[in-house]
Amino acid sequence: MQKPLVLAAAFSILAAPAFAADLGSAEPIPTPGPMVTSTGPVTDWSGFYLGTMLGYSAGDSETSGPDPDVDGVDGGVYAGYQRQFNNFVVGLEGDALLSGVEGSTGGLKVEQNWSGSLRARAGIALDQFLLYTTGGVALSDIEATSGGVKDSNTHWGWTAGVGAEALVAQNVTAGVEYRYTDYEDKTFSLGTPTNADLSTHSIRARVGYKF
Repeated sequence: MQKPLVLAAAFSILAAPAFAADLGSAEPIPTPGPMVTSTGPVTDWSGFYLGTMLGYSAGDSETSGPDPDVDGVDGGVYAGYQRQFNNFVVGLEGDALLSGVEGSTGGLKVEQNWSGSLRARAGIALDQFLLYTTGGVALSDIEATSGGVKDSNTHWGWTAGVGAEALVAQNVTAGVEYRYTDYEDKTFSLGTPTNADLSTHSIRARVGYKF
């Protein structure tokens, strides 16, 4: 009766070191490594782009006679190139627009037939959003009419403003832009010489494609 108990005790003594060795050699539980996150911009605004714009302009024309207030719809196309450095975006843009801006007072009518500009752009990219300022030279054809006599001139000027754009689909952008534009004073031959300039405030919606 005592012999089986002696054998069991001896087996337990012999097996204990092996069991302890197995416990000591157990592999440690792996711990997850640190998460890697990117802090750089996701959307790259660099490259060529083009699009269309449509908006409303209002302003006035200072003349040597009565000063008409002007307003109307204008629209056209734009194209440009820009580069992104971290979150800073710089570029160059040009546009050409047909204009329905006009106004009359005291028998004098002033009309803007077309306009264009060449401007620098600089802004901040916030992933799929771009906030920017813009400014440069402007050019416009302006026509004056008085007493059935018409004359037109090409006027140089300057323009400046701000805008915002968003990447709404792959390579497709949409935005809005405000600009103030001031054109030089020139003389119109309307029976008697009449000087006139033009200044406008414009707000335009834009839809473009980024290459």
